[in-house]
Amino acid sequence: MKKPKQKNLTLLKEGPRVEDKFLVNFTEAWIDAGLPPNALSNKKLRKVLESGFSKPLPCVNTLSGNYAQRLYEEKLQQLKTHIQGHNFYIVFDECDHNNEKYYAILIGRLSCEKQHKPYLVSVSKEDVCPNVHIVQQKIIVALTLLGIVDAFEKFRLFITDAAAYNICAAKALSAIYTKMLHVTCFSHMLNRISISLVEYADVNNLVSCIKKVFNKCPSRKKAWKTFNCQEERDGFPVPVVTRWGTWLKSVAFICKNWMDLIKFLENIPADQSKAAEAAHGIMQIPAVSRMVAFISALEFLTRYITVSEQGNFTTAQAVKIVDEITEKLIDLTSTGNEAAKKVLEKLEYVLEKNCGLREMAAIGRGYFTENPQDILVYSFAPCTSVNAERLFSLLNAFLSDKPFITEATMNKLIFIRYNTDFE
Repeated sequence: MKKPKQKNLTLLKEGPRVEDKFLVNFTEAWIDAGLPPNALSNKKLRKVLESGFSKPLPCVNTLSGNYAQRLYEEKLQQLKTHIQGHNFYIVFDECDHNNEKYYAILIGRLSCEKQHKPYLVSVSKEDVCPNVHIVQQKIIVALTLLGIVDAFEKFRLFITDAAAYNICAAKALSAIYTKMLHVTCFSHMLNRISISLVEYADVNNLVSCIKKVFNKCPSRKKAWKTFNCQEERDGFPVPVVTRWGTWLKSVAFICKNWMDLIKFLENIPADQSKAAEAAHGIMQIPAVSRMVAFISALEFLTRYITVSEQGNFTTAQAVKIVDEITEKLIDLTSTGNEAAKKVLEKLEYVLEKNCGLREMAAIGRGYFTENPQDILVYSFAPCTSVNAERLFSLLNAFLSDKPFITEATMNKLIFIRYNTDFE
């Protein structure tokens, strides 16, 4: 007797199940909200979510593994489609976290119509100090990941900070990608010229002492706002290290309230605040009041620094700002302003080093180009790495979760979080 043949089951590809779609969407929303994966292991939170959705939720490993991998692959394909066939720019930057070095690479399209925002390609960690070979390797690996076969023609702009190894790496890469221009961050450049003013030690010590006077005693902040005036006045703008525009605002504040500050400091007993006594002593030095006045005249630089820190800042704006700053500094120098002269010299020095920005400015004005479209392309091109700086703030949520996820998984989660919408 013949055995009946087993019936073959036809597997129909109907796409992911409804539950799978929900979990993929849930994973994307969870990551987009900046929530670390291990937060899902909280029993109370998990119970509330599952009762609200009436569906079981994935465990931490499934969320950061299976569903995150699916989202990563989808967004990577979208990024490839977005860049393929277009001229593009790359932003490279690094940051320190707990004595570890993290590198970020962002990529964006260049067009003659508008500026396109950059998207994240990768974030990685290296245990060795940054050098030329690391930068070169990271860029080549990123281009390979995106599968850009015509990078030799399409890679037009490379943006980094002014570190020596970045400049050397850019020179080496320009031998491969011959149409690439290298630009150092314009926002960093403005901060660098502001740093030159900190060399005036007495003024810097005065700012430091007044900062201590207000920060170490909150009641003094309240007392200052109504001191010797009928209406409430602004408080002392606290300077922040690495944001030198805030230091300029502090000096301008001291200059504006010079006489009232002297009286305010005199009313603070010496045994209550050594900083107040030191600040009052510095303000009695004749040369200090003169330099405070000179430096406060440069407060206009803070406005330009703020503008340059916007994500959509263009080369055309940078060229205009350089012209305006140069004109104002020349006018101030002609009045005998020593601080303005120092800043002008520093500006000329950093511009001389930033060859790519000068070349982009020349092309934007119609010089040194065979293709008329390059005039518009470089006019809308970015010239700052501020988008990469903002990316590093996203690392905090993920680095706190580091014991529970691998570096590769962390890279995927940040990739999904940063690349939310494609143009």
